[in-house]
Amino acid sequence: MKYQVCSFFGESRQSLPEGDTACKFVLVRNQKTTWLVFGPIDKYRYHAHLVEGLSDHLGLASVWVKKPDLVNIPDKDVEIMGGGIMTFVSDENLIKFGGTSRAYGKFDSDDLRQLSANCELFQDLSVIVEA
Repeated sequence: MKYQVCSFFGESRQSLPEGDTACKFVLVRNQKTTWLVFGPIDKYRYHAHLVEGLSDHLGLASVWVKKPDLVNIPDKDVEIMGGGIMTFVSDENLIKFGGTSRAYGKFDSDDLRQLSANCELFQDLSVIVEA
């Protein structure tokens, strides 16, 4: 499995926020890749906005089921694997994952640990995944 990040902090889609920040995140998977998608809460109030952003970024179709709460990607090979809140603590070089998405459910802790361990973006950070 390949792991990728789609960040909605900055234009590169591969950047972390600066300073102490809390943001929403979702995990999305197809047969080859698991994506961690995250963005600032003030811009992405609902996890569905992150799913829509990823689908736009990848050029995939998305369909609103219940706006603004729930959007799906109808591609049969794509699965939304839950979401939550990601908290950055800059002076401790720490990222903490927790919470649950009301629309997509609880994220898989093991998937998130694998992703953070295998993603270069998190290499110099301490990562806590709350079950």
